[in-house]
Amino acid sequence: MPRRKSGRERLERLQAEKAAEEREKAERKAAKKKAPAKRKTTRKKAAVSARMKLVWAVCQANGTVVETFPYPQKAEAQATAERMSAKGRADFIVKPEKVPMED
Repeated sequence: MPRRKSGRERLERLQAEKAAEEREKAERKAAKKKAPAKRKTTRKKAAVSARMKLVWAVCQANGTVVETFPYPQKAEAQATAERMSAKGRADFIVKPEKVPMED
């Protein structure tokens, strides 16, 4: 049968545990102080995107652009697509496309 600990032994054990906890707290606190400071990050400005304009593109069925027309000339673009489709075997479509503006 294990021997019971006296009151004095229990107090010594509690004091040793308390001292160990205090040492651990001091070590954690010191480790926090030693941590390097975080650097401030600066945000870069977003690159100014070029201005875009909308044009009508006459394309083959696979998406290859054959000819482009300014936005107000949609009727001419459709007429060209119909004429090219009737002339050859391939189908031509008109779709809007964004292109950079010339300065």
